[in-house]
Amino acid sequence: MIGFANLGQTCYANAALKLLIHSIGPAAMISHLENISASFPPEKIESLQEFVNLIRTAHTPQQSTAGVMKSFFTTLDKTDHFYLGRII
Repeated sequence: MIGFANLGQTCYANAALKLLIHSIGPAAMISHLENISASFPPEKIESLQEFVNLIRTAHTPQQSTAGVMKSFFTTLDKTDHFYLGRII
């Protein structure tokens, strides 16, 4: 896995995301997310899809995660209880 791009103050979030992904493995994480996606409310589906895209990008050699990280955090900012503020 290549590291996640640090976008401003995302280093702690990056560490937590890497721990989450590696705790069960990227393939198992993607499979789990795809299996539960049907139960997600429509406003959170985009964030789930961006997270899956982020996991795939991070495990593709020589791919930059900067754009995908920004897309992921931007979609989270659209959901309730998440405020991006000045993170990126």
